[in-house]
Amino acid sequence: MSSHHRRIIFPVLMAIILSLSGCKQKAPVTQAQTPHKAPAAQAAPAEYKVYQGVQSPIDYDYKGARVCFVYGKEEHCWNAGDGFSEVTAKPIKLRSGRRLILVTALTMGGSDGTIDLVLLDEQNQQPVNLLPEVELDSANAGQWDDLLIEDLSPMPIILSADPVWSADISNAEDRGRAHQFAITAYYYDQATARYTGPVNFMTSRKYSGGEDVLELEKPNIMSMLKRVAVN
Repeated sequence: MSSHHRRIIFPVLMAIILSLSGCKQKAPVTQAQTPHKAPAAQAAPAEYKVYQGVQSPIDYDYKGARVCFVYGKEEHCWNAGDGFSEVTAKPIKLRSGRRLILVTALTMGGSDGTIDLVLLDEQNQQPVNLLPEVELDSANAGQWDDLLIEDLSPMPIILSADPVWSADISNAEDRGRAHQFAITAYYYDQATARYTGPVNFMTSRKYSGGEDVLELEKPNIMSMLKRVAVN
């Protein structure tokens, strides 16, 4: 081979060798993976405040009883209305992180009184009552409670027990005796996003004052709930 041909071939071979060597050193190109996005954290429930009713010096009626959700300097409130003096609020935390507030509002008329039950949900920064109208006839003997039974419903079941008086409810002696109670349960309906019912029964047993009727009637309450379409 002539020196002229060697001068042409050797540079070409060296270029091919360097090119192949460079290819081996390159990192393999892989398709970029889309990063997994964690689900957005659920906003924490708002702080809430309870305000008791204040007696008006003009008509001596109670006004201003309410439960309010607090958003910075703003308060969005559920108002009990005139005549209600005392309000209580019990938070109910669900496994989903959602929080409901079971509210009682008391109004008195002489020796008698009524208690309204309200179940507040926080929706678009507004308090929304999920219950239908629930009123206990007697502030002294009426009872209420909430049950979380996830096998039956992801939402709490609201219970009330109301005394059943004789025809002559003005008879003080009758009020002091043992008497039957009307047990009522309200449960959540997924279709309407509201509580439905009520489902109720009359106790066969009579109870005197101070007895925990809802606890003592729990087997009958559970039997009643399992017979209805709780979802």
